[in-house]
Amino acid sequence: MADSKRQAEVEAAIERGLSGGGFQVHYQPIYSPKDKRFVSAEALVRLSDAALGPCFPDEFIPVAERCGSIHGIGAFVLEASAAFYVQHKLAQRGIEFIEVNLSVAECTRDGISTRIRDSVLKAGLGMDHVCLEVTETAAAQSSGALARNLKALSAEGFSLALDDYGSGYSNINYLAELPFNYVKLDRGMIVSASKTVRGKFMLEGSIEMCRRMGLKTIAEGVETKEQAVELERLGCDFLQGYYFSRPVSGTDFLKLLDGGGE
Repeated sequence: MADSKRQAEVEAAIERGLSGGGFQVHYQPIYSPKDKRFVSAEALVRLSDAALGPCFPDEFIPVAERCGSIHGIGAFVLEASAAFYVQHKLAQRGIEFIEVNLSVAECTRDGISTRIRDSVLKAGLGMDHVCLEVTETAAAQSSGALARNLKALSAEGFSLALDDYGSGYSNINYLAELPFNYVKLDRGMIVSASKTVRGKFMLEGSIEMCRRMGLKTIAEGVETKEQAVELERLGCDFLQGYYFSRPVSGTDFLKLLDGGGE
């Protein structure tokens, strides 16, 4: 009964958030060891409700997927981040693209490539400035609809990233069969590599495999200087994590780019 009550409260908070501005987009910068600067950022949705207070994504995202409001949330994040990129001229600040997550439901929805393209064009942004992230959970479904949608998005000019690689669903067939450009290495792989020899070999092998396949790697969950140095030594293309910055508001993200943030 308590779980049902909480779910109903979260559903109501989502509805209020979509109609009344309770959702915000935060940005976590992505660092290029080669260029020695931030070159991208992941757009992450946050919800603050007058009744419930802060509601975290690991709670409201599953609820939104069950009740169908995930499509509205996805559209909000895409439109808000695209508008933010254009308004604040992020390309001129060195941000080459924004990463936006696609939910499992969105990945298999008919016509998603057209809707995403139209939203990005409406904001005045080129498709090459948007990278769409797909979780391994979604890729594991290996549905025909998902494959068709990813190929259509790639044909439109969007880049694609496989998120959470190494989190437990890993299957290199995803990388061979689907048109990904980036592979995001799960935080668990980074932690394991710092603790065990086998973990280190797995991380090193994954980076090398991706390199040979022409895929760029992004390490998630980088929390220490030692991890950053080792990942750079192994040839990881991009680094993301608390060592560089937590996800921050748009205002704080701009300060960070201008040298006045974390």
